[in-house]
Amino acid sequence: MLIRQMSYYVTKLAPNAGELDKFDAKYDWYYDRAASECRLLALYPAQEPNSWYFLLARKARSLTPMDEGIGGILKLNASGALADYEEVFRVWKMQPDTLVERGSMLFDRMVRGKDLSLFYPKFQKDRYIELPTEGYYFDKASKRWRSTSPN
Repeated sequence: MLIRQMSYYVTKLAPNAGELDKFDAKYDWYYDRAASECRLLALYPAQEPNSWYFLLARKARSLTPMDEGIGGILKLNASGALADYEEVFRVWKMQPDTLVERGSMLFDRMVRGKDLSLFYPKFQKDRYIELPTEGYYFDKASKRWRSTSPN
């Protein structure tokens, strides 16, 4: 259920959907499928009540079997529904076992409040973190990665 609720944010918009209507039932087929391609690798309680650090893997579009990873923080409301969602990092496409290894290390650093910038593309190319970069940040209001460029 949690992965299904997260599917609105961890994948692209459903075909013909917009940010305002992506929650409409007519798109359930798309987000159900997106959720089926994801797995939760780690979940750890954050300091704020009802908040959790997460590490999620999703199938990547690739000729060979690859996964992409997403690490972040989510908050649940009193009934257990997703109330807030924030991505701290996204990792590059990689073999599933490599994602588990590297993603787990990054997840541990995130949970412990350690600096992740050493794993950004500026220093590690495409080995670890794809986002954020100097040109992209996670916009908490829209729950999407945004460019720092004014265009």
